[in-house]
Amino acid sequence: MDYQKVANEIIKNVGGNANIVSTLSCFTRLRIEVRNKEIVNQEAIKALEGVKGATFFQNTYQIVFGEKVTDIYKAVEDLRAGVVQQGGSAPIEESKKSIGGTILDYIQGSIQPVIAVFIGCGLIQGIVALMAYLNVDATSYGYQVLSAAGNCGYYFLPIMLGFSSAKKLKINPYIGAVIGALFVYPSLIEIASSGETMASLYGLPVKLVNYSSSITPILLTMPVVYWIEKLAQKISPNILKPVLVPALCVLLTIPVMLVVTAPVAQYVSELLGKGVTFLYTNVPVLAGLIIGGVCPFLVLTGVHNAAAFPIALNEFVTTGFTVLFPVLGYANAATAGAALGVAMKTKNKEFRGESASSALIG
Repeated sequence: MDYQKVANEIIKNVGGNANIVSTLSCFTRLRIEVRNKEIVNQEAIKALEGVKGATFFQNTYQIVFGEKVTDIYKAVEDLRAGVVQQGGSAPIEESKKSIGGTILDYIQGSIQPVIAVFIGCGLIQGIVALMAYLNVDATSYGYQVLSAAGNCGYYFLPIMLGFSSAKKLKINPYIGAVIGALFVYPSLIEIASSGETMASLYGLPVKLVNYSSSITPILLTMPVVYWIEKLAQKISPNILKPVLVPALCVLLTIPVMLVVTAPVAQYVSELLGKGVTFLYTNVPVLAGLIIGGVCPFLVLTGVHNAAAFPIALNEFVTTGFTVLFPVLGYANAATAGAALGVAMKTKNKEFRGESASSALIG
């Protein structure tokens, strides 16, 4: 496959680089957020070599390539970079999004870039667990480094999500990272772990919570930062904007974050975690049927990252384990079984190879 040729056709048929807001790749899909989805030539894209399917979710066009998606994504990004350097083209009017679709798109766009880090750190944790099983000295420097590598991706999650959600909202991602870092700053974590439940931020009541490894507090806070940055850009003199805008964003976000958004998000997270655990404790068969049955459709529409990952990671943080992923695993196994059946029955060699590879990776 000529990746550059396919990438060029994709860019041309989604309306050119001027119609592209952002591009992302997951394990099998190239996700292209477009300004106006009405001008996307879907039939032409679906007919391209290597495309196994394509669908819209809100303004994000998801093109399924399977295992070749990484190479396609790189080729698209390289071509886009060349277009941008040459000056691009005329702007295109954006399509309208629903409120619910905008929220799901924000969550998915914020979480998707860091999923690979979660999985990589999880694999390292598996190696550490194997080392413990083999009675490797847990006090050795090497063991401690590997253990830290496996845990840091989760512990510093607010920083990574602050960066990615800021990029999604088109604000300075380093401001997002700094605000995320406030959640895991050592002295603040120490105060939250001291046994006290409340503190005062110059007269404002603050609930003391350890926000390390959290998801919802930073995701709920960053839209506030979006509006604060707009205000800071408006009121700051041009000559001082590089300094004043970041400072104002952080200073004005702190009270809103610590008093309102973070505690509210944490409360919602705790309720969500308890709710999922309650369902699996009291009506496990019904809960398994509902979630397992819905899972393939969530994957089909591409919203599984916005729905499943926040819930599962929230379970890890609030309860120390997840009951959601095992059920999703059964749903994937059922899908893999169906793909295996197709591979065994079809007479189309290319389709058989694709079905077999799909069955193998689940």
